[in-house]
Amino acid sequence: RYDLALDYSATTRRNAQWVIGAAFEDKTADTDYLGYRGVRVYSAFRQPIGHAGGYGALSSTIRFVDFRDALFITDRQEARFFTRAALGMPIFGNGFGVEGGVSHTRRDYNQASFLRDYDSFGVDVQLVWNFGK
Repeated sequence: RYDLALDYSATTRRNAQWVIGAAFEDKTADTDYLGYRGVRVYSAFRQPIGHAGGYGALSSTIRFVDFRDALFITDRQEARFFTRAALGMPIFGNGFGVEGGVSHTRRDYNQASFLRDYDSFGVDVQLVWNFGK
């Protein structure tokens, strides 16, 4: 699997952090129709909240995948969309924190794939390690 990505990130004067990027993917497989080529664009934003180290975060990815053609197998293509919003608070020190988030996932398939499009909403709590600070 090859993944080539290019992104740009910055920090604002108020310590908000953001990134925006694009990528190309290429995956081969022993079974041709499991390999694919794809492109994706992504972005993320993180804003400090208050003086105790809390933050809000928002991220999103749009990904288009075209699976390899194989004899007697329909050409599958799909678009994947993912968005997540979260609030985080440090615990334990040393960059560890707890983060609560809500997310939305959507997959759209082409008609030839015979798969049903779907939407999914989620709620999660994560233990995170913000390293490099």
